[in-house]
Amino acid sequence: LKDGLKSSLRFDILLKNPTTTEEFLKYAQKIEELRSLDEQQGMMEQSSQQQPNLITTSARSSNSPTNYARTSQTNNKTTTTRHNLSNQHRQNNRTPKPPYRCYRCDGSSIDGDAPTRLLNPSPIFILAKVNQVITKIMFDTGSAKSFIKKSILEQTNHVNIQFKQQSYLMADGSSTFNILGTTEIFIEFEKSCTSIIAGVVDTLCVDCLLGMDYINKYYVNLNYKEKQVQIHIQDIIVDLPMENTMKTINVPGRANAFTYFHP
Repeated sequence: LKDGLKSSLRFDILLKNPTTTEEFLKYAQKIEELRSLDEQQGMMEQSSQQQPNLITTSARSSNSPTNYARTSQTNNKTTTTRHNLSNQHRQNNRTPKPPYRCYRCDGSSIDGDAPTRLLNPSPIFILAKVNQVITKIMFDTGSAKSFIKKSILEQTNHVNIQFKQQSYLMADGSSTFNILGTTEIFIEFEKSCTSIIAGVVDTLCVDCLLGMDYINKYYVNLNYKEKQVQIHIQDIIVDLPMENTMKTINVPGRANAFTYFHP
């Protein structure tokens, strides 16, 4: 988030030293709004200083009975200048744009608008052999480590699991993610093979999850536009198509207590 900030806001944000994403976004928006208000106040002061001079010039020109053309020309300049100042004032009163941008969006819609087209979701899936068994794999840039489901691992010829229970703190700052141990897994792409030390877990949203440790190790390039995944294995670049995971799932639900949603 800090890398995506405007250079004019970066110093003020770093002084606040936010510890959470919510604090970071809150400080960024507040600083942007304060800067916008300062600019508006400066334009209003400049406008108030220029308007008396314009009125005086117009009055003096109109007092001359012999030079009507000059009076008309001066009045036109006064009207044009006032019109320009009014346009500048209206432009400065526009809602300030936040200094941050959602990396999942294409930037064409404003926050709160309903999207006019279906956006690609953040998770990226591919099909590849894990320990010689075709497995559905997800790339997750929000995870520092790679994980594999124990039930999937048991279906393959795998390296012995180093049982050592560990807990990872999730993005919400309060939930924990428990792993049973670690093992080395081998992911095959065409005639090339890669490996990573992955955590073994009982439950996972996908069969195998490759995090930033794998992405950084093999310089993985996630091309959303072309729907391609590029993996650098030594001197070879492997191109893999992303799997289409868009499905309509209807899940019935019932609230335990009465809930009112405000419009």
